[in-house]
Amino acid sequence: MPYGYNGKLLYVDLTARKVRSRSLDVKTDRMFLGGSGLGAKLLYDGLTTDVKPFDPENILAFLPGLLVGTSAPGSNRTAVCALSPATGIWGEARVGGGWGHELKYAGWDGLVITGQASSPVYIWID
Repeated sequence: MPYGYNGKLLYVDLTARKVRSRSLDVKTDRMFLGGSGLGAKLLYDGLTTDVKPFDPENILAFLPGLLVGTSAPGSNRTAVCALSPATGIWGEARVGGGWGHELKYAGWDGLVITGQASSPVYIWID
């Protein structure tokens, strides 16, 4: 994939304990740039209007910015997107550090988590 993308997202369903990969298309990448843009697209397409913030159907997406993994100044930001428990609508936080770089170096453009685990779990990306 050109222009800063690897071309795939990692989806984890905690309820079903399933992991799958979903390809990104170039058109979507160009229309919804970076972590925030892609997060907005994923939530808009993936949620219905009756989903509440704490429902297992809610999406929690960790999406590194377009330039994460490059030497561009300030390029270490990752967007964390979901329905906000505070407002019930779009919620976004930003984190820095090396996590986004490592996710991109592992070949993923983002991590999308859905579902609810029946017991404590962790996600290991190697």
